[in-house]
Amino acid sequence: MTNSVLAYFDHSLDAALGILHRPWFEQQLSAHLAGILFDSSPTWHALRNVVLAAGCRIEMSKTRPFHEAAQHAWHYFENALSVYARLLFFKTSIAGVQVLTLMAFYTQNISTPCLEYMLSADAVRLAFAKGLHRAPPSTQGLSLQEMDLCNSIFWAIFCLEKQIASQSGRPSAIDDDEVTCPLPVGGDAGSALNVPYCHCLIRLAQMSSKIEKRLSTAQCRHLNLESTMRVVQQLDFEMTNIKASLHDNFGLVLGDKPTTDATGGLHLEQYLHVQYAYFTAMLSIHTVLAYPWLRALVGARECSQESDAVLQSVQVVAKTSRAAVLLTENIRFNAQTPVPVAFFGPIYALISLFVCCLSSETTQSDLAIMEIGTGYFGRIYVSTDSLISVPFVRTLTTLVAERSAPLHARDDLTSNQQGIDDEFSRLGGADSTLDVEDWCTFLRTSPADQSSHLETFL
Repeated sequence: MTNSVLAYFDHSLDAALGILHRPWFEQQLSAHLAGILFDSSPTWHALRNVVLAAGCRIEMSKTRPFHEAAQHAWHYFENALSVYARLLFFKTSIAGVQVLTLMAFYTQNISTPCLEYMLSADAVRLAFAKGLHRAPPSTQGLSLQEMDLCNSIFWAIFCLEKQIASQSGRPSAIDDDEVTCPLPVGGDAGSALNVPYCHCLIRLAQMSSKIEKRLSTAQCRHLNLESTMRVVQQLDFEMTNIKASLHDNFGLVLGDKPTTDATGGLHLEQYLHVQYAYFTAMLSIHTVLAYPWLRALVGARECSQESDAVLQSVQVVAKTSRAAVLLTENIRFNAQTPVPVAFFGPIYALISLFVCCLSSETTQSDLAIMEIGTGYFGRIYVSTDSLISVPFVRTLTTLVAERSAPLHARDDLTSNQQGIDDEFSRLGGADSTLDVEDWCTFLRTSPADQSSHLETFL
């Protein structure tokens, strides 16, 4: 068995969701390499190549530079992508859903082009066409192992699709009320499914879906301030219950820095993925009252900023943002780091903390945390050989430092103001709309094109 295949099943985040049955795949690949298996179907061609792509990226990330790991793995992924249309329109199957799901997960990493939105959407449509969102009837004659595999495939794409919908600001393609598929239980010998990790992500994905449905921009336009406060309170209560439930069932402590006793037996990468899903959900609940422009959307123009509900949300956003930024010190950034951990979670937290600093008196500890966030994106710049640059975060930290400086010291910072103004001009002005759905697009380009250096201005 190749090192890439072993690396995929041992270290890949999506492998831990049980999308692919390890013993079956290893047996098929061994037969293929030995010349015994003669399967020329597009499904098998794409399946083995996407697994090799993910495993190659994991294995090479241990010793090789960022761009090198991404570039070598991309060749395998291009092989899988070459039969994309045939997976959708030629003899479709549940195996095709597997492949599209794996391809979507592969492109949800920081080193690949932004293809996951369409890949996940197609995987969802095909999964619904095959009835994976429903509990399988007994008349199908499926074994317990086959049913659990189907359940694992559906919930994996459910988690990814809800994650993408949240970070892009687009509506989800899945109606949660139509889903009757049981949760995967695992237990099969040789299965790569990590039940605690899988169930944690599912609970948070379901909660994220509920948040997006009840507090989306379109929904908020029809809510008054009182209704919005009530919804925020209800969702916060549900998040508290989920946090307690995950702790009771799996020993997982959310909202704090990781310790060996708090990760619920998850690997560090799995723990970080769950943590940032939790942080993102908490911010999505409370920023509607913490961000001034969102408060205005729900009719809070005449509401005192000192109201209890607003103050509480600002405090929750500040606390959550601090924890999320501090957690970046535990991120082992490389070509396989998923976007929610590598970029979306940290930048969401940093911007939210910046808004909180402008809304209240800035403390030196908050300024230090802003510097930690800036340092993290500096680490990304170095790790990617300057392929990924996010200078916007330095602008935020400089503005906070200037605001918190004593009056007699502010003259020393004035010389930096023109540079900041120029930076904001390049952003399109303070009144321009920052489209969250494009954050991933700004960051990522094809690994095959190593001649251009990507600079990101949010």
